[in-house]
Parts: sequence; C-alpha cells; structure tokens
Amino acid sequence: MTAAAGAPTAATGEPEPRCQDDLVIGTERDHQLIRRVQAQAAARKIPLNVTLELTLNCNIRCLHCYNLDRDEPRGSCHDPGRDGADVQAKPELSLPEILALMGDLRDAGCLILGLTGGEVLT
Repeated sequence: MTAAAGAPTAATGEPEPRCQDDLVIGTERDHQLIRRVQAQAAARKIPLNVTLELTLNCNIRCLHCYNLDRDEPRGSCHDPGRDGADVQAKPELSLPEILALMGDLRDAGCLILGLTGGEVLT
C-alpha cells in the first residue's frame, strides 16, 4: 500500500509530490508553442481567454464565493436605488449587450470563453 499523494513518507518524513510533471518527457516543444502563441496574442491585443461575469445577483451565500460584497446595496443602470437612496450603480449588461460582446470577442480571436457570475435565476 502506498502513501497518499502529499502525505509524509515513512523513510524521509517529507511529503511526496502531488503530481509528477517533471517525469513527463517531450513537452518542452508544447510549452514553447503555447508561450509563443500567448506572446503573439498579447502583442496583438488578442484576448485568448476571457471570463465574463454575467450577473452579480445572488441569493446564495456559498463559502467558496469570492464576491464578498453581494450583500452591499447597489443600484442598477435603470434604478437609482431603494427608497431613492443615493447608491453607486454597478450596472450589469443587458442580454443584447452580452450577445454583442460575445460576437466582438469571437471577432477579436477569443478561444476560451468562461461564463460565470451570481445566481442568474434570482
């Protein structure tokens, strides 16, 4: 029976490596190609990888969520805030704006598009 990855070994007390990427042979050319493509894309301002947060609205409070300001009041581009309060707006894009942006990203050469955000059904 072997020790779990990352668990200390009996012989040395040091943790075993979690992965063994250094044992993979022949990937240097792949890494060089990826670096070259990324450098050329950056020089031409081509967004290879985009993450688009569709909404900030969410009624779920997940422990792993990185949006710590979900409970802070925020207006929208259409609403000055509750009870007429002066709330700094954090407008969200409308569906036609999102679709137009996706078309622009496609035309710009985006290869990977991640859609994220809050809970869209709230």
